[in-house]
Amino acid sequence: MKVLITCPRVTQSEKLFNDFFNENNYSVDYKYPEKQGFNSNELSNIYKKHELLIVGDDQVDSTFLEKASEIKLIIKWGKGVDNIDQTYCAANNIEVLNSPGDMSQFVAEHGLSLILALFKRLNLNTQMLKNNIWSKEESLSLFNKNVGFYGFGNVSNNLAKLIAPFNPRILFYDIKEIKNNYIQTGYDELFGTSDIVIIASELTNENEGIVNFETIKRMKPSSVLINISRGKIVNESDLIRALEENLIFGAGLDVLEEEPINLTNPLLSFNNVIITCHNASNTKEATISVNNEILEILKLNK
Repeated sequence: MKVLITCPRVTQSEKLFNDFFNENNYSVDYKYPEKQGFNSNELSNIYKKHELLIVGDDQVDSTFLEKASEIKLIIKWGKGVDNIDQTYCAANNIEVLNSPGDMSQFVAEHGLSLILALFKRLNLNTQMLKNNIWSKEESLSLFNKNVGFYGFGNVSNNLAKLIAPFNPRILFYDIKEIKNNYIQTGYDELFGTSDIVIIASELTNENEGIVNFETIKRMKPSSVLINISRGKIVNESDLIRALEENLIFGAGLDVLEEEPINLTNPLLSFNNVIITCHNASNTKEATISVNNEILEILKLNK
């Protein structure tokens, strides 16, 4: 069995992977991208008749897959598989598996960090200090706020629990009816009522760009938008326009339409925007959890 691994987070457990590969006479190539992931052409250039792929956020599209007829199994490092052409894989008997591990709790933790950093204006305060300005900018409190979730899966459930000590009113919108102790509401009401809107949904053809200018315009001027799922759910140009018009208090983004971010992106010019490098789940604990899950998948599929 020939294996290609492109997700750098595998290195945390590389010895365990190599032990498994050696015991089972697998041949493995580790090829890591310099940026968020390999594009389709880059993948094609490093592909050498591998039968099993363990990928990160690489562009595993039909253009690449048509040139890689030996592939039998693709394991996505982490949960989201929207970077893999699942339709092509299903039609060509290529199995696609994911490995969510326990990442949701760490993504939720990152979401809480973004909220608090925005409300407490940490980014602005730090910038002003660096400019020798002893700032006393007024901030906002998280206590007793309406917290709205677009999509209510494991990440949202974990984040709702983390926020619980702040006595929030939790609302959520989801395409499925979900029974819990929170308030399921409509899309417009979610954005119009919430002090904090957290995007925590998988990316689909139906929701790409759904958070647009009209959506953001419904939000309170004192509200913040947090995206810890997929960048393409938010129309970035519309968000920039809304920030320019001071329609919301700020935005916290772990994901973007284009990754890595282009240094000319206007989002980098706002002191009420905090951007992280699609890194919400990148804790030592999460990495070990997912790597262990992938090893179990490998054992079941050897």
